[in-house]
Amino acid sequence: MVVFGASVIDVKALLLVLLFASTAEIAHRSSLQPNNSYDNAKRNHNMFKNGAEMRLMVTGCSGYVGGHFISALNDKWRGGTLHLYASGFPEERITNFRFGEVYTQRIELRDDASVLTAIKSFKPTLIIHLAAMASTRMCELNEKLCFDVNVKGTERLAMALRKVVPKSLFLYVSTDWVYSGDISHSAFVEQDCDVRTNKNCGFGIYGQSKYQAERVVASVCESQGLILRSALVYGGPSPIDPAKRSTLGWMVDTLQQQHADPLNVFTDETRSPVFVGDIADLLIHLATTATSIADLPMPWSQLLHSQSNIGEGSEECSDRDALLVLNMGGIDTMTRYEMAKMLAIMLGRDPSVYLQPTTIDNPTQRPQYLEMNSSKLQTLIPNACSTSFSKGLSRALGDLT
Repeated sequence: MVVFGASVIDVKALLLVLLFASTAEIAHRSSLQPNNSYDNAKRNHNMFKNGAEMRLMVTGCSGYVGGHFISALNDKWRGGTLHLYASGFPEERITNFRFGEVYTQRIELRDDASVLTAIKSFKPTLIIHLAAMASTRMCELNEKLCFDVNVKGTERLAMALRKVVPKSLFLYVSTDWVYSGDISHSAFVEQDCDVRTNKNCGFGIYGQSKYQAERVVASVCESQGLILRSALVYGGPSPIDPAKRSTLGWMVDTLQQQHADPLNVFTDETRSPVFVGDIADLLIHLATTATSIADLPMPWSQLLHSQSNIGEGSEECSDRDALLVLNMGGIDTMTRYEMAKMLAIMLGRDPSVYLQPTTIDNPTQRPQYLEMNSSKLQTLIPNACSTSFSKGLSRALGDLT
């Protein structure tokens, strides 16, 4: 029986995740050598009069979102000269890139010296922190490792940045699991878990670790920190590593089998799924916006307001010097069953035959309701994460089938 969203993990999978999970950034290389196969003189990506350069450090580049982001970055970057530190990115794929200096050595988030050495060597203008121990099941099984990677790792990175390059910006990608998952709640807004006033938020060990990491960013980075709370991510396979897929991947595999058992899908888990391509585009927009400002530091809230048409008297402008926290969900609210039903129909499969509606056995282990209100993000950056689920699904299926 195939269960959509359930945690079915054998001992081998556990060992593989703990040893090789790219999102945990466990591997480490001590040297820092750039890839020098690029002709900087032929580049002309600078759209700004100030001749801005961006030194961008990205963690978690071998993960699902990271792979999509780095690939899109190479195709779409137009924000000036870009020097890239893509931690954990497959070195053999670097020859296809057209940036300035490119570094790929993994940063060991559990090692103070590794983190500090990387920051001192590269001196980033902006860090986009994607790396995490993201398996909710693995976090429950190994709480200590989870907090060491997700919380202490974020702290090491943020503290090293503040020490070495205090004017730089920090962008942390968090999760909708920071919210309670209470089915009686309305769509969650950022203030429901305010990092400045709420000490304890988060569903399960994973959600709690991500929320505590948010509090680290708030404390260390203050207004130079930006937190994006991501909803359930879907899309096609990673363009860097096709083996890295969202939930859609194995769902498609099952639905395309003629005699497979029906796919068990939850009817009582509600999310705001966000298309991975929208996340990549948003991160590129944010990095480009940061590059356009010659005089850092500038609080993220001021930086984004300077690029928007929001009036000075608006509510969004009321606290420009504060840490900025934004929900990053899609425009549709759906149960997992509704997602699977739409997928089955697009694949020409009868949902009544191929899908088996089911409910969460233990609501203490999975959040039932994580709808997010992302209007704050869409006010600051119009059309951000605005791809409908049906359109995103159609685009993903082109890569999955």
